Parts: sequence; structure tokens; C-alpha cells
Amino acid sequence: MAQAEHERQPPPWRHQQLVDLEYFCHLDRDLPEEELHRRDREIFRQIPAQQQSANGAESEQLLRHWLARRLHAEFPRPEEKSPGTVFAEVLRLTRWLALAGGGLFGLLAGFSFFNYSGTTPINVFHFLLIFVVSQHALLAAVAIARALHRLFPDNSPPSLFTLLSRSLLRRLVRFWHRHWLRATDAGKRAAMEHALGVVNIHSNRYGGLFYWLLFGLNQLFAVGANLGLLLATLLKLATSDLAFGWQSTISLSAAALEQTVRFLALPWSWLLTATPTLSEIEGSRIILKDGIEHLASQDLIAWWPFLLLCLLVYGLFPRLLLLALSRLGERQRLLRLPSLPCQPLLRRLRTPLLRSQAPAEEASARHPASPSPATPGQGASPATGQPLVLLQADDLYPLYRQEQLTALLAAQHLLPREWHPFLRDYDADQELLGQLAERHWQPEEGLVMVVEGWMPPLTDFLSYIKRLRQALPADTTIHLALLGRPAEDGPSPLAAADWQIWQQKTGGLGDPFLHLLSLSP
Repeated sequence: MAQAEHERQPPPWRHQQLVDLEYFCHLDRDLPEEELHRRDREIFRQIPAQQQSANGAESEQLLRHWLARRLHAEFPRPEEKSPGTVFAEVLRLTRWLALAGGGLFGLLAGFSFFNYSGTTPINVFHFLLIFVVSQHALLAAVAIARALHRLFPDNSPPSLFTLLSRSLLRRLVRFWHRHWLRATDAGKRAAMEHALGVVNIHSNRYGGLFYWLLFGLNQLFAVGANLGLLLATLLKLATSDLAFGWQSTISLSAAALEQTVRFLALPWSWLLTATPTLSEIEGSRIILKDGIEHLASQDLIAWWPFLLLCLLVYGLFPRLLLLALSRLGERQRLLRLPSLPCQPLLRRLRTPLLRSQAPAEEASARHPASPSPATPGQGASPATGQPLVLLQADDLYPLYRQEQLTALLAAQHLLPREWHPFLRDYDADQELLGQLAERHWQPEEGLVMVVEGWMPPLTDFLSYIKRLRQALPADTTIHLALLGRPAEDGPSPLAAADWQIWQQKTGGLGDPFLHLLSLSP
């Protein structure tokens, strides 16, 4: 059984798929809902039946199939590159540049440090402090900053790593594919800019994923720097007569230093004895007033195997482990992306088209009789669809019956299980926020707010959505169901101008799990 479940598990998403998905979603933003619905239903009819289930892995397969069809339609020829393909190419180039740039940096740093004139031995403390201790201090600073950001997410300032790397890939894309961007129309350029905007470690949607990606680029640079430094050290050792010694103003005995050296050599002591002995440590101590004439050559060269292994074990190996950790973190994030906020797309794919000229039997088959109305806080219907909690604006209760709204939501594959009035008064709305915060939310559950679409959203309403988001789990989908003006046979279609106003106002909230939908017969 476990093997069967493993076989059913879809492969992880790839970065280029996510960029392409964002690109197409942005392109669709200004298209009429009816046009999108017709196109997506046509795609749905070409999907195998076993991939048309309502949730779980089948939803991912549904999105993958939709994305493949859109890519084939928009970029049919091999020479036409999608934004995701461009991003993947630039990402590969960036990784090689990070590795090569780090190697060049390490070579230059190593040759500069070993610029030894022969009058003063190289201080081993300086070598360890600059090339080993500094790396671990930087890693400790990153870890502390990450911990502070988790403890105080609203008050912690952005790190230097964030400021330097958050727009790196977007800038490289613009530079590397300047001709591609010039040959693209304005709408597609804007969509591509939006798609590449997901490369932002503060993104609510992909922040963790792209944090690991940028962290991995940082580790690649560090791996290259350590390799370059190792190469520079070996070249200088092979072509120069290097001497190493130690000196300290504090009272440090040779015996104490020997114990420290043996402790640092524990990782390789079972295999190699590449550490200076007590007599060699005593013989390589530098005393300024005595000069170096009395120091023996065998004592001055006894340090290099130890320093080389320190650089290998405490410099290169930790960076390789962190690089592997970044790849593992990326993979885990890519595996945990079924909660992508694609509910409007999935709803269009699964919702049958309604035609006014359809026979009554066909309409009845597509939309079964609505259940009896439910009372606040109780189950609404045994029908199938995405379960959700419904908040209905208090002013709408005299205008629309619950069975009307149930039928309209059922046509969108949305199933209200609880009903609550809101926008009554401040105290009642605050009490409702508390109830929703304490409620146990199921993974597939969402929330829908039914409001008057013909009235623009006020600042108080937008603030209430922000407080509502804080009360709900972070990835809970919030649907804003907009109703048109009341008519005799139900709500009239929402005006295009009203829809645009709601898009602009709610888009400023920056909530990737907030979706608009128009409720009309």
C-alpha cells in the first residue's frame, strides 16, 4: 500500500513551472470571466477522467495539465521561450557564475594573504581568523537574524543578504534576455515582470522556496571561494618557501595551544597525524625582539598540513553540507505546494458552462435542486464542492434568500457549511473574528464573504479583511463573492466597472489567497 501511495505521489514542482503559472495567471487577470471559463472548460474536457477529481494529488495533475496546454498554445515553437524557461536558463547561469565568482574571489584572497616577503612568518592565528572563523561568524549572524525574524516578523529589519539578492535573478533576466523582452508586447512584458516578482524572499506565496534558492546561491559562492582558497594555498606551498608561526600578547603557553590544536584536529586525527607537535609549536613562536633567525625551518613549516585540513574540514565541508541542505529545503518546499492559491482556476476547470438556451433537463442535471436554507453555524448541504464558511453582509439578508445564494455558490463548486452575518456593528464583527480564530479549520476549508458588488469597498471593510486574515490559518482561501444589483429573478450581472474597482482595491492588500468571484445566474 505504501508503494502504491508513493507511485501516486506527483513529482515536485519546478521553479520554471511556478514562474509560468504566475505568468499565465497575470495574463488572465483582465480577461472576461466568461471567456476564461470557456477556454478552461475546453482544456478540462481533454484531461483524462482519473485526473478530474476534486482535491489532493489530482488537483495538482489538473494544474499541470492546464499549464502544459497553455504553454503549447502560447509558445508552440522551440525558439519561443516561456518566462519559466528564461528563468530556468538564467538560474543555471547564475549558479555557474556564483561558483566561478567565488573561486576567483578565493584565489585572489589567497594570493593576497600569502604575499610573503620572507622577513616575517605568516601568523597562523591570522589565517584561521580570516579564512575559517569569519565564515562561521557569518553563518552565526545569518542564523541569529533568521531566528529574530521568526520571533519578531513585523519588527525585524531586512538582512543585508535580502537587500543584495532579492532582485538578483530579475536583473539578470532583463540583462540576459533584453532582445526577448523588446520583442514582446507590453501586456506580456508586464505579466513576465509579475511572474519574476515571485523571486522575493518576502513573498507570502513562495517566500520560503526562494529563500532556499538564494541561500543555495550564497553557499555555491562560498564553496567556490573555499576551493579557490585551497588552490591558492596549494600553489603557494608548491612554488614558495612559506613559513608559519604564532604570536600573542596575552599569556598563552605552548602546551595550551597544543591542546587547542589537538581538539581542532579531532575530525581527522583517526586518519592523519597532521598536527604540529609540542616542540614544533614551541619552536615556531614569534617574539618580536628576538627576530626569526633563531627559529628552525622544520618548526616553521610544520603548521601547513594542519591549516590546510582546517580549511578543508571547517571551511569547505560545512558549505557543502549547507548547499545540500538548501537543495533539500527547496525540494521540500516544492513538494508542499499543493496549497497554491489556484482555487479560481480549479473552479473554472470543474464548473460546467451554463447556457441560457440549454434545455431545462440539461440545466437540472447540471444544477440539482438546492437544499433547504441553513441556519447560522449549521451544515448547509450534503452536496459536493469545496466546503467553506459563509459570511453574508447584514444588508443582504432582506434582498436574497439563503437558497438563492446556495444555488449560485453551488454553480461555482463552493459549498457553504456555516452561515454567519457580518457588517452589523463593531462589537458583533469583533466577536465573529474571535469565533473564527478559535475554530478548528480543515485543510480544504475556505471562507466566502458575500457582499454588495455594486458598492465600492470602504477602508473599514479592507481593514476587516486584514484582521480576518490574521485570525485564519495563513493559507486559508478567502473568496469575495460580489453580487450585482437585485432584480426580480435574482442578482443582475456585475458591471465591469464595479469588478475593476474591486480588483484594484483588493489587489492592494497583497493577499495571494484572496480571490474575487462574481455571483450571477
